[in-house]
Amino acid sequence: MVGSTNAPLPVTRGWRAAALFLTALTLLGTTLALAPIRGETESVRHLELLDTDPDKEAVLNEPPAEIRLWYSEPPQLNGTTVRLVDEAGELMETTQAAADPDDPKQVYIEVTAPLGSGEYRVHWRTIAQDGHAQNGEFDFRVE
Repeated sequence: MVGSTNAPLPVTRGWRAAALFLTALTLLGTTLALAPIRGETESVRHLELLDTDPDKEAVLNEPPAEIRLWYSEPPQLNGTTVRLVDEAGELMETTQAAADPDDPKQVYIEVTAPLGSGEYRVHWRTIAQDGHAQNGEFDFRVE
């Protein structure tokens, strides 16, 4: 070929700007596409049991008058249950779960039957404001 060289074609300023713009656009699109996934993951796990009274695995000298659970957000009370059973699996008499009037993140039951010495298990189930159900259990012992 006449007049040909092996030198690369000169890159114009317009082409660089277009390439930079397309790169930025791709990054923005990826970020926006992944944002709902990140948000959904956070909403699924946002209600958590933070604390209990009695504490998990507590050894008490006297039986508790009430069982209290602290959540990371106020649960839906119509889907919240707290059950107390003894070591034989027998359901103990308690009130229904209620929210603390001063802190709706706290749910409690009052123990209405006398508790003797032994192991007890608390079974809890609640529903977050977004409709996701959570459940768990913890034990304590009365000496």
